[in-house]
Amino acid sequence: MKSFIPIIAFVIVLLCSCTKDEADLRTSSFDTPVVKGFIMRDHNGWTMGFIGKPNVNTGDPPHEGSPGFSLSVYPNPAANSCHVWLNSPNENETKKVWLTRATAGDELYNSTGIANMNALIIGGCPLFQVEVTGNDVALDLSMLDEGFYRVYVKMGGCLFYDNLVIYKNHETK
Repeated sequence: MKSFIPIIAFVIVLLCSCTKDEADLRTSSFDTPVVKGFIMRDHNGWTMGFIGKPNVNTGDPPHEGSPGFSLSVYPNPAANSCHVWLNSPNENETKKVWLTRATAGDELYNSTGIANMNALIIGGCPLFQVEVTGNDVALDLSMLDEGFYRVYVKMGGCLFYDNLVIYKNHETK
């Protein structure tokens, strides 16, 4: 009877475990992403420059030999809303998008000049997640605090991510 206890325990753990998709989302929830830089983009999505050394995986636009998976978060920094542009060979493919809190690396704080930024380390748990088709996702950031975030997108079996800064002091009130 004692020899069956480990087998029964293993079966219970196996039956209660999450699916692979759930595990992929939870993997990022254990570590808080550290933002070392971000790509500044205007309201049209045009790149305006780089702050720090962005540690992002935004993919590659389509070119010869590559179907082209990429994402772009704009504007960045954002105040109350932003867009996530998703480039995929199959626009109708279901894509998973989620946002987590992040913290800034020391090198970013020394280079941005953005003072009083909330950088609490609270873990990279998804603040929200959504499944979408199409290529543009609008995010309402009005209820989020200023600070550093990471936007994740899973599409084409790959994980892409971009760093986002929410900075509300630059808007006129």
